[in-house]
Amino acid sequence: MTFVQARINRVVSGELSPTDFQIKNASLLLHELYKRGIKLYLASGTDELDVIAEAKTLGYAHLFEGRIFGAVGDINVEAKKVVLERIIRDFHLAGHQFATFGDGR
Repeated sequence: MTFVQARINRVVSGELSPTDFQIKNASLLLHELYKRGIKLYLASGTDELDVIAEAKTLGYAHLFEGRIFGAVGDINVEAKKVVLERIIRDFHLAGHQFATFGDGR
């Protein structure tokens, strides 16, 4: 993903900081939820390896404790909805056990 790699390069080079690519106070919210013992899952329609790399570069991958998921295979087939369904199924979650929020639709 050219777009993701460009962001990573700008952070690694020091040109920009991770906060330049985050919604204001999103990192604070994630840290607070983590501190309170909430299990966090990151779900994206982007290729899973790219999502993991970006989360590490932006400094919040550790908050998800390995629960970072993205599209595997054809990203046109495995959209974010499919990724969320996989998390719900694999972790045996019910509707009252989770909430979602994000930066997109």
